[in-house]
Amino acid sequence: MERCVVIASDKVEAAQVTASVRAALRDAQVLKKKSVTLQALDAVHGTLAERGLPQFYKAGQVVQFSQHAKGFKAGQRYTVVGHDPFGHVLARKGLFIEALPLSHPERFDTFTARDLELSPGDVVRVTKSGAATSRPLFPGVLNRPWHHRLESGSLQRVKSVSRDGIRLGNGILVPLDFGHLSHGYCVTAHGVEGRSVDRVLLIANTGRPESERLQAAASAARKGLHVFTDDRETLEANVRLGPERMFATDLTTANPGTSPPLHRQPPREPERDR
Repeated sequence: MERCVVIASDKVEAAQVTASVRAALRDAQVLKKKSVTLQALDAVHGTLAERGLPQFYKAGQVVQFSQHAKGFKAGQRYTVVGHDPFGHVLARKGLFIEALPLSHPERFDTFTARDLELSPGDVVRVTKSGAATSRPLFPGVLNRPWHHRLESGSLQRVKSVSRDGIRLGNGILVPLDFGHLSHGYCVTAHGVEGRSVDRVLLIANTGRPESERLQAAASAARKGLHVFTDDRETLEANVRLGPERMFATDLTTANPGTSPPLHRQPPREPERDR
């Protein structure tokens, strides 16, 4: 079975495409009627300087520690509840409320929570690397689980969902509170960087340059790239007007005090023997 992914221009368009694709798959009975709603976490990006400021954090955000900090352990999650009069960011874990160590923002990541509906047959994408477990086919006396690492960007099909967790097609059992999953049908160009699938469907919006998105889509497609647009002429014009990329040789050969060439001259073909 070939793997296919759709590339949208932004997250809003990706959500719309995902809803349409899942509705069609449900009509075709590829997705089961049974579904569960889980919490998914979307990263809140910012520089280290921004992440060290109290105003960067808002109530309801989820903070997950990737390194130990004073009073916090790696892997722990806290929910931001607000600010105190002294400018500290307060976060809750169970019954405990702590002030986040804003002097070490590199030790934790910030996310916004949203609902994620999953059904058996869904394709999911891992948005942040993490750990999961599975049971061996022939368990021993101790029946110890196998430990696996989920790599960010990987695509997997959901086999079943139960109280034990999300069972993937490869046998890995993902905890229900893992959080770092999303539907894997449609992504932005950033979501396919460094990845490859059989076929890529690119939704090309008119009125904006598409050269970088085309390059990302072409590098991810192994067998075929299909571009969908409502204005082919405008799309082709925008691609031709896309940002030019400089080569290292252009910078090294340019004379000091002069502007580097805007275009590389195509190499001359060798003359054929007459």
